[in-house]
Amino acid sequence: MRSDDLDDALLELEDALGGSGAVATRFAAELASLEAGMTRAGRQSERLGRSVQSSLRRAFDVVLFDGAAVGDAARGAARSVSQRSHHAAISPIGDALAAASPFGGGVNVTMNVATPDVAGFQRTRTQIAGALGRAIARGQRNQ
Repeated sequence: MRSDDLDDALLELEDALGGSGAVATRFAAELASLEAGMTRAGRQSERLGRSVQSSLRRAFDVVLFDGAAVGDAARGAARSVSQRSHHAAISPIGDALAAASPFGGGVNVTMNVATPDVAGFQRTRTQIAGALGRAIARGQRNQ
């Protein structure tokens, strides 16, 4: 192999590695953004737990002190928990998507999360983060 050919090959390799570094840097930034979103999700899950506790406490207070029917108090608590759970489940995903859209027109991802309880949602945060990261990467490749 001639010296000129070797120099050309090294220049091509440098160009290829330079592009890979930019992709790696962008990916690292996206992961940091996703991590921040998941941290917010954790905080929101903690708030949801306190909110559920408060709703149940109010339901017991209504039954014990106001003489309300147990069924009515339970329905009210269930409605309150359901609304707060829905809000807590959707907010972090929306926040993470908003934070992860520096790709020109943005990335649209729809995720449906169904869990019977708050603890189940908390246990699946890593899986949700992974799925979200893969969806964002696919969106980036398709642009």
